[in-house]
Formats: sequence, structure tokens, C-alpha cells
Amino acid sequence: MQGVPACFPPATKPISFMVDIHQAKIATHLYYKKGPFRDTLELACEPLFRAVREHFALIDVPITEFSYWTSHLLIVLGSSCDQDTRRKLPSFAGHLFCQYISEADMNRPANFQSRAQQAAEDLRRYDASMHVGEMRTANQYDFVTLVPPGTGSVHHGQILGVATQKVHNVDGGPSDKWMTVNYTYVGSDTTQELSRADTGTAIRGQDGKILSVLQYAITQKPWVGWCVGTSTEELMGKASS
Repeated sequence: MQGVPACFPPATKPISFMVDIHQAKIATHLYYKKGPFRDTLELACEPLFRAVREHFALIDVPITEFSYWTSHLLIVLGSSCDQDTRRKLPSFAGHLFCQYISEADMNRPANFQSRAQQAAEDLRRYDASMHVGEMRTANQYDFVTLVPPGTGSVHHGQILGVATQKVHNVDGGPSDKWMTVNYTYVGSDTTQELSRADTGTAIRGQDGKILSVLQYAITQKPWVGWCVGTSTEELMGKASS
């Protein structure tokens, strides 16, 4: 696999919006405009993600996901917002400009929540059956391989984004949980096949170690060509509830 896949191909760029640059700037003590992280991607993003969660809880604006894309932060709003709500939204976080999209415009699969919970279970099963050191957390721009069980097919991609998403009642608990996931670009032809794959397909780095486990592959705009995987970060106890 040569080169770096485009993060947002022109035909599939998310329908997002920005707010006035003079609006609130949050987490200014963090500086994320340094290019690719040398450290583990999820660990590097956690301080920023924690600051975003706390700020949106403070201004009482529901969000369902936010993701880091090197140049900006994409924040998924729980619902469409009116002008009063828009005026509350921060323009920058950690010196990254914020873009916004509504949950309805994400076009997730109808069974997204159940697949997210199942992927977390699959990840724990892998952990129970493996030796220490057969998993690791992702680094930005890791090239990866996916081999859906029983298909004989081998697919290649690249991890380009890390996100934290809200998943309902993981483990049967009374409240929602924020889980760390990776966005991997694999191309539209690959997602057509992977969309039929069960959760549990391991997403492995070039060193053969598992970085995440497939939740779902996306066949509709705005994310056609991408797949989402639950990160091994969940097993390492770093993701916050």
C-alpha cells in the first residue's frame, strides 16, 4: 500500500460547520497543532478529549462523539441546534479549530449501538485468549490489515483518526460510557465487503499486534470508505467513563 489515503476525499467530505472564531476557546493550556503525535495516539488525545467532555457538560449541549484529525476537532452534536445553542459552541479546543456535525448526519448503521457493545465484548475475548504483548494501542498513521474470519480476504488500510464515542449501557451498567475508537480508511470497495463482516474482525498493525476490533464499516456518505474499530485502549483502562 503506497502513500497516505486522503483523510476526507472530496466526494465524501462530512457536512460540517464552524462557528465564529471569536467564540469561546477552550483547553488553551493544551497545544495540539504540532503535526503527527510521536506518542501513542489515544494517550496523547485523552487530555483534550477530557477537556471537551467537561466543557460540553458545563454548557449543557449534548454530544455523541468527537474525533481528532490533526488539523481540527470534529464534534458530533446529539441533535441539530438553534442559533442560541450555536453561540455557546467553542470555536477552538487545544488550539485546533472545531467543526460540528449532527448525529443524524453521521449516517451510522441502525444497529450501531449493539455493534459497538459487541465489539467491546469481542475485544475482551481476544484479550483472554492471548499472551501479554499481542496487543498495543494505535499510533497515528499506522498501516493496518483486516482479515474477516471465514472469508479468506485480506484488506489493508490506515488509521487516520481517533475518537471517543458515547455507547449506551455498556456491560449492562446504568449509564452511558465514553469509548475510544479508531477511524481507519480502507476505501469504498473494501467497506462494501467489510459491511457484511461480523464484529470481532481484528485490525492489526504491521507488527501483527491487534490495535482495535471492527465495529462497523461505512458504505454511505459522509464516511464511505471508512471503518470504525473499538480501540485496545479500552482494555488498558485509559478511556474515561
